[in-house]
Amino acid sequence: MTKAVVGQTSKAVCVGINKYRDNPLHGCINDAMDMYSFLTNTIPKDNVRLLLDERATTEAIKSRAAWLRAGAVAGDHLVFHVSGHGTLMRRWCGNALGSRVEACLVPIDYDWSDEEKFISDNDLDKIFGRLPPGVDLTLIFDVCHAGGMRDLSVPISTDPAELIKMVREEGRYTKVRYLAPPLDIEVRHRDRELSVRKLASWLQPDYKEQHRVLAACQENQTAADSTFGMDGRPNGAFTWALLQSLQQGEGRTWLQVMEDAQKLLKDDGFAQVPVLRAAPAAINSYPLH
Repeated sequence: MTKAVVGQTSKAVCVGINKYRDNPLHGCINDAMDMYSFLTNTIPKDNVRLLLDERATTEAIKSRAAWLRAGAVAGDHLVFHVSGHGTLMRRWCGNALGSRVEACLVPIDYDWSDEEKFISDNDLDKIFGRLPPGVDLTLIFDVCHAGGMRDLSVPISTDPAELIKMVREEGRYTKVRYLAPPLDIEVRHRDRELSVRKLASWLQPDYKEQHRVLAACQENQTAADSTFGMDGRPNGAFTWALLQSLQQGEGRTWLQVMEDAQKLLKDDGFAQVPVLRAAPAAINSYPLH
């Protein structure tokens, strides 16, 4: 096994949104800045773009993702990190409802009356789904319902009381990173067993390229926004654990990094189980340091 080296170009985009109008979070800006600080130890600062709060619109996120992908060739390393709310939506297909639920990223300018104001897997597929061979791509989603190994029929709970049970609440701030749809939209998939189109669904277990998805939780779980350390600093539980693991040093594969992050979350009382989805070659490769 050969340790990864920096390719011809390394680029990254870090997105963090706290100031959602209906359900604000606290740890997403810290997540994005912490990831920025880690990545710029290896990647030139001019090659790492940040999108925070008001600037993280639907158009801006798509534009930065397109910048990340533009001109990529074999040997390049690309990182796309998003920290914020996720949601689930059953979209209209013409005059009929779609046959499955879609996991979506929630930009700052989301609009329940406009399905295009969310970042769907189809949007990500248009940008990243057809990269040239040999490009190393890492997608990191610290949002709810981000994971899963393949499209499965699973019962999805959107009852706030049930969601809260899935994260730790013991004298510290804890909130789920799930933006619940309005009732008239939520009932489209309530109490139904529908397949879920996860983020980066084009990444199948037999995929051959160096592409990987690091997701905060299983597709039927929620991701926690919480506080850490003696000073109670807000962070996403997954981004916090992932960076803690990455900062333990070089010489560990992505699989080992994620196993350590899973253990950190479990030891700290969180129920969410992070997911690493990739081909074997991408799982057993090494992060950039």
